[in-house]
Amino acid sequence: MRVDPRIYLQTKFPNARPRKGGTEIKIPCIFHSETNPSLCINLDSGVYNCFGCRQKGNFAKLYMKLERVTWQVAAERCMGVYYEKFPERKPVKIELPNQLIPCSTMMSSYLNGRGFKKEDVVPFSVFWRLGDRMVFFPIYDEKGKLVSYGSRKPIGKSEYYYPDDSPHMDYLYGECLKISDGVFIVEGMLDAIAIHRAGYSVLATFNTNYTSAQLNRLQRFVEEGRCSEYIVMYDTDASDNGDSLEFELASMGVKVGQSKLEYGDPGDKTIEQMCKIIENLKKN
Repeated sequence: MRVDPRIYLQTKFPNARPRKGGTEIKIPCIFHSETNPSLCINLDSGVYNCFGCRQKGNFAKLYMKLERVTWQVAAERCMGVYYEKFPERKPVKIELPNQLIPCSTMMSSYLNGRGFKKEDVVPFSVFWRLGDRMVFFPIYDEKGKLVSYGSRKPIGKSEYYYPDDSPHMDYLYGECLKISDGVFIVEGMLDAIAIHRAGYSVLATFNTNYTSAQLNRLQRFVEEGRCSEYIVMYDTDASDNGDSLEFELASMGVKVGQSKLEYGDPGDKTIEQMCKIIENLKKN
């Protein structure tokens, strides 16, 4: 039976201060310490907003916090949505092609032309091929195991190519590297390298059509203490997808924000430009 927001909230907070003719209640925020109540909750929908710490979200996220249950349990009880565990994929053996040159040994001319230096790409173990100058980006899981790779041609279409049956959309680019609070989530692999070289933690979803498996990993990284907050920074032309990703993560109980670029994408920015963008973000 689905939990009714009004009945649950009135029972949970019988002495709460009513607002707006009884359609809302105001209580001390459960997300930060305070003496004066600043958390407003709509009794009909359960949607909440704190005017102190700016936390906001839906009833399922609030229920998860109050009852100390997982997002899956909260979603089932409050929204009638049942989340099944994802079935294990059939193992796919992925190997990098032969005769690749590590960028640590000899830097790719294509990446040099894009403004990247050897020290920028070495943490990501990037390779390239002499014949067609195609660049190869290995994709590792959080334990450092190779799970796939993406390749990109230096001329022609600016898109990535992946092996047949590649499971890369079950993972995040850069998850094997150390991450900390305020992890940026970007679209592409070069975007991730651009932010990492500026000194910030980053993960990439490979494109704006992120998957449920990736959402689960992002949630788990928070639950395991690898990080506590994400900042979505998709390309300028993918702001709608960025809004969607921010909402999905917030609905799962994950602390998340978004930084919208005025133009272009992170992979086009110099270190100086990226640092300036992030510093301005911190000020706001």
